[in-house]
Formats: sequence, C-alpha cells, structure tokens
Amino acid sequence: METPHPPPVDALRQLYEEAHGKLLAFIRWRSTPGLAGRRDAEDILQAAYFQAQKRWQDYHNSGMAFYPWFCRLVLNCLFDDHDYHSRHCRDYRAEQAWPDRSSMQMALGLQSPGTSPSEAAGRHEIQERIDAILAQLSPEHQEIMTLIHFGELSKEQAAEVLGIAGNAARQRYARARVKFRELWKARYGEDGLPT
Repeated sequence: METPHPPPVDALRQLYEEAHGKLLAFIRWRSTPGLAGRRDAEDILQAAYFQAQKRWQDYHNSGMAFYPWFCRLVLNCLFDDHDYHSRHCRDYRAEQAWPDRSSMQMALGLQSPGTSPSEAAGRHEIQERIDAILAQLSPEHQEIMTLIHFGELSKEQAAEVLGIAGNAARQRYARARVKFRELWKARYGEDGLPT
C-alpha cells in the first residue's frame, strides 16, 4: 500500500495563507458562544492545517477546491474540540441554555443510542453521495454550499466570510442549489436515498 506523499510545503502554505482570513472568520462564526471563550480560533486553524498535511492526497483525490475542502477539516476540528470540552472539562453547556434539537446538535450528528448499524451506514452513504456531487460544482458553488450547509452560516454570514455582497451570496447560493439538484437527479434519481 502506498503511503500518501506529504504536501509540498510551499503549495499547502500558499493555499492556506490565501484562505487564512476567510477561514478565521468562518471559525468565529461557527463557534458556539459557550466555547468561544475557551478556544482560540488560531488553535483550531492550526489543528486543521496539521490535518491538511496528513490528508493532502485526499485533497487531490477529492476534486474539490481548497477552501471548501479545508472548511470540512475545520469543522472536524471544531467537533473534536466540542467533544473534548464536553467530556474532559466542565461542560460548557452548563454555562448557557441549549435549546432542544438545536442546529448545533443536528450538525454534530448526535445519534441516539438506538441507532442501528444500517442507519449509520445509510448516513455514511448519503454523505459520500453529497461529497461526490459537491466535487462536480465550481469552486465558488462548493464554497457557498459548504459554508451554508455544513458550516450552518446564514447567507449574510457566508457573504461576510467570502468578502462579497449579501445579494451576490444569495444569487450564488441559489445557482449552486439548482446545479447541485440537477447533478443529484442525473446521478441518483429524484431522491437518491440509499435502499
């Protein structure tokens, strides 16, 4: 089995430095208020950078633009950090109200103890299908879909992270959704859910 080659330092560093400001803004928007005082956005970004070094071959195989691919790594680091603070420290949720079935809970994919292996496999298959369709979108459409759907930012917040006007973000998102849906239907049918 071939071991993945580490990224050329200059290539990864250049892509990272170009996206640095947007990535910091993304982390700040995505952090929950209870955790924002406990973690530094730069630390999360550094952890994601180390993951990018390890998974450089995954980036090349993904077909995705660098920014949305890196945002997924950032989200993984945020989730890991959330788990750490929930399990190993005083639970930050005790410091603030956590609404029932909040968007954060859904984004974290918290499963009930009764989740069956077939349900978990179905979720994994859907995620793989979503990733395959995202890889076919333009980099701009990948960015807006990643920020809004995986990062759970509003269109206005996504516009701020991307440095574009709110109206431009709404139009870009609308076009990205149409394209995503067309590609999904062409590849997987009307609903495309695993059987």
